[in-house]
Amino acid sequence: MRARLWILFGVVFPAAGVPAGGEFPPPPDAYVEVIAPSITSRGVTMSIRRIEVKAGIEEVLSFYRDLWRGTAKETQMPPWRMIGQIDDGLYHNVQLQTRGDVTWGFLSTSNLPAQVRKNKPQPVLNRFFPMMNGSTVIDDQLHEDPGKTGRVIILVNDFSVKSNHNFYRRHFQSKGWKIIMDEQTAPRGRAYAIHASLGSKSVSMTIAQQDGQTAIVANEVQRGLLE
Repeated sequence: MRARLWILFGVVFPAAGVPAGGEFPPPPDAYVEVIAPSITSRGVTMSIRRIEVKAGIEEVLSFYRDLWRGTAKETQMPPWRMIGQIDDGLYHNVQLQTRGDVTWGFLSTSNLPAQVRKNKPQPVLNRFFPMMNGSTVIDDQLHEDPGKTGRVIILVNDFSVKSNHNFYRRHFQSKGWKIIMDEQTAPRGRAYAIHASLGSKSVSMTIAQQDGQTAIVANEVQRGLLE
């Protein structure tokens, strides 16, 4: 692993500098929380922020249409609406949905366009990871180090922290994993940490309450045969 590390919800990530120019503005009066300051995988660096604002989704989209006038691209993947822009080798992306009168979602910046030009595309991941129905994967990154391969998954859902904790504990036990650590890490069941292993594989994960949702951050490690 690299010498410097970021820690998010107690899970270790490889660190790297946020791409130059990576900070694009949130909509006015938005609550902003840093989810991942910087994650690097195979040359692709990404930063992720979560936003929440008391405004309609069209109002937020209009803010970015005006900001990126003539260069923005929009897509829909229900329940998500997305708008993005490529600027100087960086891809800025806004991913939104609504909850009542609140619009919430994620702002991300990556250097993927520059890496594609260098013929280093980010791998497409189709690997299974257990999750409760209705969960949304925010990020799924691979990183390789001598003797081991790591994978970091960030996902959110609307189930309680305790329901997610019970789901993952039952899953690992039913699949024969050894539960090495299972602890409540915040008062009144607002967060849990689990560490489990099966042969050369291990997973460390945190399950935490975050603005009315539950966020799960998992770090899978597959060790080589010689390690």
